[in-house]
Amino acid sequence: MAFAGLAFANSDLAFQGNHLFLGNFYGMNIFDIADPANPKLLTSMLCPGGQGDVSVYKNLMFMSVEMQNGRLDCSTDGFPPNPPPAAGQNPGPPAAQKDRFRGVRIFDISDIKNPKQVGAVQTCRGSHTHTLVNDPKDKDNVYIYVSGTSFVRPNEELAGCSDGTPEKNPDTAKFRIEVIKVPVAAPQNAKIVSSPRIFMDPRTGVVNGLNNGGSHDGDGTGKPADTDQCHDITVYSAIGLAAGACSGNGIILDIKDPANPKRVDAVNDKIIHTGTPRRSQTTAKRSCSPTNGVAEWEPVAVRPIQMSGEQMRSLT
Repeated sequence: MAFAGLAFANSDLAFQGNHLFLGNFYGMNIFDIADPANPKLLTSMLCPGGQGDVSVYKNLMFMSVEMQNGRLDCSTDGFPPNPPPAAGQNPGPPAAQKDRFRGVRIFDISDIKNPKQVGAVQTCRGSHTHTLVNDPKDKDNVYIYVSGTSFVRPNEELAGCSDGTPEKNPDTAKFRIEVIKVPVAAPQNAKIVSSPRIFMDPRTGVVNGLNNGGSHDGDGTGKPADTDQCHDITVYSAIGLAAGACSGNGIILDIKDPANPKRVDAVNDKIIHTGTPRRSQTTAKRSCSPTNGVAEWEPVAVRPIQMSGEQMRSLT
């Protein structure tokens, strides 16, 4: 098995009772943390695909997969590489493979030492991260908001996937998130129930209605890049709201109907990377050193979205 550059990197943590679930780019580990100062490894599972973000609900564990080496059966076989490109040409996307998996895996962890994959929902851009959403009014299902940031798969690999800008392709798999509905008692029946266009301008219906707020073309005069993805989303199910870190935008979503989230506000800043949204946070922007060309990060305070008490009450 060939290892990618992040093969041994950890990605995300989830907690349930005395157990810690640690995702990584080639699988996950489960620890007993009954004694927090002395965690004990219970399970180590190899399942390539990265980045391996995890979340847990009752006896179910969910894992994000976006890399090209993910297979439906979790095997380590990978796929043959494309032939080398011609001189002066950039390598193209990987050839379509019927056994490739990019999306969200679902495991039954009733036996904590022997997780079993019981579901797998494919998405067009894979799942860089995902967010578990509980509906206080629906105890039979949970929802997964999928944030895909990678390239769009070809239709030959996953039917219905297509790339491009909204002007040329109204059905592009960019400029959206995916919402997966998971029946808790039958996770094998999990499926995508909506693909909301949360970056749309509600006044005009333009799909690419948000941009990152900054211009990175050197002289600063070019058009800012359109926002077509979220890096991460944090939910507050009890009040029906979510916060998203999406390219250069911070957004607020109304999730009272969790299958159909709707954007209610957004702000942006001249930043390049946004992480997981928190109640307060600092992010960073990148500058290039004139002496060595090395990218350096400097902190930038993120402007909070301010909402009046009346606005908040209207959403809850």
